[in-house]
Amino acid sequence: MKNLTRLYPRAMAPDRRHRWLSTGLSVLAALLLIGLPVLGWADGLPDVGDPGSGGGILDDTQQMAGSAAVLVGLLLAAAAMYYVVGAAISQYNEATMGRGNWGGFAMALVVGIAMIILIVWLLDKASSILGS
Repeated sequence: MKNLTRLYPRAMAPDRRHRWLSTGLSVLAALLLIGLPVLGWADGLPDVGDPGSGGGILDDTQQMAGSAAVLVGLLLAAAAMYYVVGAAISQYNEATMGRGNWGGFAMALVVGIAMIILIVWLLDKASSILGS
């Protein structure tokens, strides 16, 4: 312990200046935290409104969340369409090369078109539900 205090004398016993500075900063931070809400700097912010009142920032947030959900649905639908087209092209290539039959291609095409129609219908229903 003596070697440490000899090498770093300030590490073991901070002087008065450091104690005063840390105490002063702590008091200043506490005063700022207590005094900021009283000053009324937040008067220009939008009103939160009561839940279920249909106005204010909560209604805007709900509308944005609905729009984001529809956007995620559209992205998932685009990915599903990409997958369906890729599967149909793969089945077509196998049928033309002689490794597969045309029945597999027709099945992939019919199931893919039905899946795309179902996805578009579900997106339409979801957007009408989330939009209201």
